Amino acid sequence: MYIKLASLRQRTHPFGNLLNSPIELSQPLMEQNLQTIVKVREIVIIYLRDLFFWKDVSESTKACVVCLILRFIGIWVSSLVLVYIAFLASFIWPRLYDEKKPEIDAIVEKTTHVVKKQLILLSDKLPPSLKLKLT
Repeated sequence: MYIKLASLRQRTHPFGNLLNSPIELSQPLMEQNLQTIVKVREIVIIYLRDLFFWKDVSESTKACVVCLILRFIGIWVSSLVLVYIAFLASFIWPRLYDEKKPEIDAIVEKTTHVVKKQLILLSDKLPPSLKLKLT
């Protein structure tokens, strides 16, 4: 055991040359990245402001429904498990979609058709004044 530890001490670090080299960041590249970060921050803040102040009723309603669904799922399942599932899905979903694109698109189209049909039935039951506000 001591021989193994002694042999490990004599080895050099595989990234030793990178550890000792200076870090160089160019000013134009840093300014470009900073401008991109500021633009993204502004877009996110504007979007969240519009959601919070109900600028678009349908988008704000969707956000509320998503939050409500996540709340109920969060009650049943640990938050860490949800983060783990989301992390795995972010890697699995693109490949799954590439392999089964026709089947997934058919299911999405069928589901969209059914949802639109139900929304039409629901909108027929609404009073005319409320229909005008929603459209």
